[in-house]
Amino acid sequence: MADRERESRKRKLKQRVIIGSKSEEGLLEERQDEERKAEDNPFSLTAKNFWLPFLLILFFLFAVGFFFYGRRRFGQKELLWKDSLEESKGVEEEYSYFPYRDGVIKLSKDGAKYVSSQGKVLWDQAFEMGRALVSVSGDYAVIGEQGGTRLYIFSAQGLSGQGEAPSTIEKLRISEKGVVYALLSEDQGTYITVFSKEGKNLDIGIKSVMSGDGYPMDLSISPDGTELCVAFAHLEQTTVKSRVVYYNFSSLGKNAGADRVVGGFTDDFSGGIVGRVQFFTDEESFAAYDGGLAFFSTKVRTSPELKKKVEIPETIRMISYDKNYLAVLTDQR
Repeated sequence: MADRERESRKRKLKQRVIIGSKSEEGLLEERQDEERKAEDNPFSLTAKNFWLPFLLILFFLFAVGFFFYGRRRFGQKELLWKDSLEESKGVEEEYSYFPYRDGVIKLSKDGAKYVSSQGKVLWDQAFEMGRALVSVSGDYAVIGEQGGTRLYIFSAQGLSGQGEAPSTIEKLRISEKGVVYALLSEDQGTYITVFSKEGKNLDIGIKSVMSGDGYPMDLSISPDGTELCVAFAHLEQTTVKSRVVYYNFSSLGKNAGADRVVGGFTDDFSGGIVGRVQFFTDEESFAAYDGGLAFFSTKVRTSPELKKKVEIPETIRMISYDKNYLAVLTDQR
């Protein structure tokens, strides 16, 4: 009996030793399989060490190419189209060009043409006009005769409308919606009236008297055509001062009274004369005066706010702007 038990224990021990050996062999095989897989895997540490120099070289070549691309020079050019400045009825000095959409408006005393960037005439309107005033905004443009009463409103398709002012035109401004504001001269002062894009007088007017309100130096319309900003120069005792006034012609402006004035600024220009006002967007505008720039917000349509002033002691010679930025050209310090 004892011998049988000893034999049984020996067999069990032998089986354990065999199983253990097989387990060690299995582990070794698994490790070898993992190493083979790692060698085949492009993302393994060994593969990364192999590809890293190539990636660095590729990055270097890209950087060099980008450097020379930024400093490239053009050795050839291609003429897409040309327009002769000398025509049968005039010479170069009789034509004016105004940027419009993807091309230009070519203006003469005999009419206006819209010429695309490819040189194609998309519309041509004939009229006789002495000294023309032009305002462009988005897809709309207005052309009127300074000192006259006629005005023509254009869209990308051509003539949108034609209007007749009740008195002589001094300035014209048009919005991106085609709404036109015209500054008219009268015996005792000035009058601002509004036209639709079809040329209809909307019977909206702002009258200013020289002895009280002053003379409108400049005016600007918001892109949506509902807001108007006017810079007045007025005499206070023996000193000429400036006043910037905001009007609102939407339903919100009705509560401001018959004149639609929603805000005004007088003592914010350091004694300088405001010569230019302009809307960036429906909610942002600026005024340029002798001595600097003033930036306004009409985010609250019935309560304009002066946001910031920038002092510019040099004389401002030129202003350029878009919806986001403003640049000025001044005399050298």
